[in-house]
Amino acid sequence: MSFPITKCNKITEGLLTLSATILLLIALIPLIMVGRYAHPWADDYSYCAYTNTTWQNSHSIGVVLEAAFQKVKETYNTWQGTFASAFLMCLCPVIWGEEMYALTPVIMLSSIVIPHFFLLYVVLVKGLRVRKLQWWYISCVFAFWLLQTIHSPVNALYWYNGSVHYTFMHGVMLVTIALICLLFCVKEWRAKLLITVLAAIASVICSGSNYSTALLGILCLLGMVVVFQWYQKQWNYWVLFPLLSYGIGFYVNITAPGNWMRQEHFKGQGILESVWSSFEISIEFIGEWFDWQSCIILLLILPVVRNMTERITIEREYHFPMPGVVNVLSFGSLACMFTPLFYAMGGAGVDRQTNIAKMWFQLLVLGNFIYWIGWVRRKFRSFNVNYISYHTGYFVVVALLLFCHFYLCEDVLTDYTSYAAYVSLKTGEAKNFYEEYMERVSLLESDKEVIELQPYTIRPYLLYFEDITTDKYDWKNSALASRYGKKSVYLIE
Repeated sequence: MSFPITKCNKITEGLLTLSATILLLIALIPLIMVGRYAHPWADDYSYCAYTNTTWQNSHSIGVVLEAAFQKVKETYNTWQGTFASAFLMCLCPVIWGEEMYALTPVIMLSSIVIPHFFLLYVVLVKGLRVRKLQWWYISCVFAFWLLQTIHSPVNALYWYNGSVHYTFMHGVMLVTIALICLLFCVKEWRAKLLITVLAAIASVICSGSNYSTALLGILCLLGMVVVFQWYQKQWNYWVLFPLLSYGIGFYVNITAPGNWMRQEHFKGQGILESVWSSFEISIEFIGEWFDWQSCIILLLILPVVRNMTERITIEREYHFPMPGVVNVLSFGSLACMFTPLFYAMGGAGVDRQTNIAKMWFQLLVLGNFIYWIGWVRRKFRSFNVNYISYHTGYFVVVALLLFCHFYLCEDVLTDYTSYAAYVSLKTGEAKNFYEEYMERVSLLESDKEVIELQPYTIRPYLLYFEDITTDKYDWKNSALASRYGKKSVYLIE
């Protein structure tokens, strides 16, 4: 008597995990390699103006950090309260040298993969006591899904300023959530103390990030505390310290004088209208994001999830209660990521924000999928099935989905980020694009005071974001001119 899904044995899970690990590593290679041809842009220059000059004059890390704090103070009073993001923006790798900018995709890929692995480890292994092999397989497949379906790769991976403000900070939020969860799992006081300190530090960083991440983070933490306190029937005083740190940081962020000055440049919506607009845009994005790829990924992890939830429901007697409520809360958490944008700017925001919203949606899909499988497994434990028929049906469905995805959809491979990077490397467009950039650098490092630049003739999908303009007074032009100490820089029409 068992649920009608094939039970994977340890050998099968081992082979699946090995395959998923190799697949993820192969997918990472072109993404890192193409990052050699990324280069700084726009805000990279404006935010690292102080730190770059300081490093060139002093070559002292301490003085550079002091310059970064000075820039944070300036932006806090004149532009935005996101103090943690602003500090990291000032430490753009380009200040250490042009070639160091290649570290940007390495940092951002790490901030996507590592936090998701860590969060899934805490929830699945430490919380639900599943086997590490199952956790690793699910994490590899899920990370592959995240990386291959990024909404805007250039904003998520290859532009430091935009990606550190959103992609990196989203990873910090996931680490913060994982640490709070871990705080409820450990018993030894020394471990609690260490985790509390780390969670408090992560909370301060997350609270000083973009408002979508900061708001979602504090709501998740408050929700988890309520759920865990109710479930464990006793108060965990350790969690107060990271919550207090987060609350203070969030207050400092939203009350910055610069926020009100910046708001003069935008026309936002009212609170209720912003909430309603957030629900509408979330429904629209869900319809766009849940596609063939999502179905295939869920089917690929289904056998392991079934085996995992069987152990949870039988050995740990966890019932997976009220899955509908979990769905509603998940939808609300996705919508809340758009609310600050509608309130402040009157719109759904930019691509770099959509990147983290999509990653959060994918994490919600994974969590709700596991939860529903567990609920069904518990509900229909006594249901019998012919395993031969199930095996046949499972592989037929997977084969049909793969056929529809790869043969009926046009140019489907271009939808995968790693393949796009591979093509960019193979055709040489990424290298040629970087050579054109270095030609610009040669001109900018010359003795001329006024620099005229040719437009890029090659614009790779993964690497090209925008360019300067023909208006020498454009802020992007001014930032570039300031970076190289020029009177003006502009684009030839």
